[in-house]
Amino acid sequence: MLRKADRITAQFVGDVGDQSIALFGHASGACTVVHAHTGTVLHTLHAAGATRLRDAVAALTVHDSRDHWCAIVGHRDGTLRAWNLDSGELLRTTQAHAASITVITTHTVGGRRVLLTSSEDDTIRTWDAETCEPRDVLAGHTSDITATAAADVENRPIAVTGSKDCTVRTWDLRRERPSGAPEGHGNWVRAVVLHQEDGLLRAVTACSDPYVRIFDAGTGRSLARMAVPERDFLQACAVFAHDHRTKIVAGGAGGVLAVWDYATRRRDVTLRMGSAAINTVAVHTGVNGRIQVIVGTNDGTAARWEPYTGRQPDRLLVPSSREESVACLAIADGAHGPAVVTGHFNGDYRVISLEDGRPLQRRFHSEAVKAVAAGEINSTPCTAAGDDAGLITLRRLDDGALLRTLRGHRDAVRSLVFGELGGHRVLFSGSRDGTVRIWDPTSGDQIDRIDLPDFVQTAAHEYGTLVVGYGREVSVFTTTQQQPPAPRGSD
Repeated sequence: MLRKADRITAQFVGDVGDQSIALFGHASGACTVVHAHTGTVLHTLHAAGATRLRDAVAALTVHDSRDHWCAIVGHRDGTLRAWNLDSGELLRTTQAHAASITVITTHTVGGRRVLLTSSEDDTIRTWDAETCEPRDVLAGHTSDITATAAADVENRPIAVTGSKDCTVRTWDLRRERPSGAPEGHGNWVRAVVLHQEDGLLRAVTACSDPYVRIFDAGTGRSLARMAVPERDFLQACAVFAHDHRTKIVAGGAGGVLAVWDYATRRRDVTLRMGSAAINTVAVHTGVNGRIQVIVGTNDGTAARWEPYTGRQPDRLLVPSSREESVACLAIADGAHGPAVVTGHFNGDYRVISLEDGRPLQRRFHSEAVKAVAAGEINSTPCTAAGDDAGLITLRRLDDGALLRTLRGHRDAVRSLVFGELGGHRVLFSGSRDGTVRIWDPTSGDQIDRIDLPDFVQTAAHEYGTLVVGYGREVSVFTTTQQQPPAPRGSD
């Protein structure tokens, strides 16, 4: 049943057999099928449980199947549903994209009807129209796909697509890959961590789809991917050791936390934290192997969870308003013991005791703080915080004294990590300006920079290796020099 004043979000009008119909998609995720001339409602198409905002219909079309007319409906959460227009029966549901579907069209390729779905995840995907089995992924745009058309040119089926990246691309639709999901990232890489397993360097990533992925950092080869049963969009991950085994923890937009065993790829524990999105995850290993998973959520909560005790999480930070949403966090060791450093969308920077949640510091930035890191400068524990203005502030951990401000980025700082370069302590910073910059935290000089073709979302540095997630790509950089280069200018 439709809700009162259910807003129309997509529509299709055309001839279906011997009658004209109008198909309307709604914000609730439902569709109504109406006789175009009389206004008679023929069917209401509504999948059970589809009531959230991200279930809203975003695109739809109709095509003639073998023995019935079929409505293809794309939703804001990337779901694709096929309905029998004659009976109103739901035929199949497919998780087609990692973000909202923007355009659906059909074309004949090699004598078979093919669906083309475009999305805000920057990809176009093709499907067998009868079975909804995947055929191909057309990747190359670097922003949302806003327009798609298909045609035959000199007997060659092509698609022409336009995107917010200000490009128009032409694709050959004849190529066909084996069915199955692509090995790479279907959305922006939101988190990446490094670890060694059996002497080999691995990268673990999360990219706002239901999977946490493992790659060989040396070759780029995909090794495994694991999904949460709730199909939550995972956007934060961390790696830790427990009982001499490697574990992976990841959190998602729907408030789900999951822990996997690296060797078996099986989930050890799954926990629903609540309805607030999990934005960031870190792990602290204390004495006697005590494991504490620290999470920051979209409602401003910072919580501590011990996954192998059976206890429920307890809150270290309770929000007073939604503007205090936790964007990032790091774990540091100082004079007061282990502490959690948090950055918030309202510009807050806080330091909290990990043991009892006692507030130790609070500072304010004029812009959102979306990256924090903990490290040392001249053997003194310190923190780095990056904000949406592109500024990085270095503070002493124990008393919050401002050490220096690093200027150079021209857009929001999204990742910070302390590391070593040629035996010297450095700070790596990644930004929406498409650069990774390398700083001497003692002098505040910019040592070097790496230019990349898309927004830098995340970075990790371990074992002399820097891994950077930008757009839907991950690049690995290794250091061979013995001394850091001479400082460069900020440009």
